[in-house]
Amino acid sequence: MSQTEKTMNESLFTQYDGYDDQYGDLDISTIVGKTLIAVNVVESHTGDDHIMMKFDDGTYYKMFHEQDCTEYVQIESIDVSLQHLIGSPILVAEQRSTSDGDTDHYAKDGTDPDSSTWTFYRISNIRSTSVLRWYGMSNGYYSERVSFVRMILKP
Repeated sequence: MSQTEKTMNESLFTQYDGYDDQYGDLDISTIVGKTLIAVNVVESHTGDDHIMMKFDDGTYYKMFHEQDCTEYVQIESIDVSLQHLIGSPILVAEQRSTSDGDTDHYAKDGTDPDSSTWTFYRISNIRSTSVLRWYGMSNGYYSERVSFVRMILKP
């Protein structure tokens, strides 16, 4: 994606602030049947990773981790760019998580956690499939969960 395309995508998401508590944390399958028209992936390497998605029906969704304290949740990898999903209805959107306490895995910053959670998202349309891997780690007390919420328009 060119810098111009990236800036255009980012500007599509600046009008939204906060998420809609009426809907709360949603299942990723909420987007099945919707057509993705824009996406912005932010890998901050500071624990503020998130993905914003805009759909043809005017809805916006955000995938992120709500930072609480010392836990750290990051996008570990995206195997196929979400850009490849733009323009065709989503056919499959599913999430799987495992919390096995795997302390053999180190985060990008080299930290060794007491507890960890892998969260996988598979999003497909007729043209492509993208698998997103999120990795969360903590001392075992704080959540390592990834949230998926519907965004609301700034007043």
